[in-house]
Amino acid sequence: MLVLAAAGTAGAQQQQQSAWYAGGTVGESWVNYELVDGMTPAAGGIVGFRISPTFSVEGEITQGARKLTRRIAGQFAYEYSPGTTVSVLGVWKSTAPARVGIAGYTGVTIGNYSSGFVGAGQRGAGGDQSVGMTGGLMFPIRIAGSLSLAPDVRVAFESAGGEPAFSARGGMRVFWGF
Repeated sequence: MLVLAAAGTAGAQQQQQSAWYAGGTVGESWVNYELVDGMTPAAGGIVGFRISPTFSVEGEITQGARKLTRRIAGQFAYEYSPGTTVSVLGVWKSTAPARVGIAGYTGVTIGNYSSGFVGAGQRGAGGDQSVGMTGGLMFPIRIAGSLSLAPDVRVAFESAGGEPAFSARGGMRVFWGF
């Protein structure tokens, strides 16, 4: 029994030796911005650098996939189309030797999107940027060796076109070397 416990601890320590890690993320984002409120799927990639066993710096690029539309008075439509979002995150990870862990992250997010009225003589949707803070929790599950799956939840508070915007996302991260 003691040998198995030592092997589990050695495996967790071995996983911590790699300074770089990478992965992907998929999820569903809820967006509340100006005149739209809805869900859009999002997917992207992650690259991180472990500074210590408990702290990493991570870059994430995601892309939303669904245009959100709200019809107004039967003539107009207000559209919001998510674009590419880039986030730089500080990540804290528990180092307790366990198959399921906990990690928290916070950072800055910058996103591109287009929004505006379309139809009946309107100008159409125009491009803009949002800037804000994001943070969340994930629960890394060590699958085998360096492979981990991590269910996560996150919120973001942003300024989009001078207006406050809020989004929340639930999803799954897949890591190699986390």
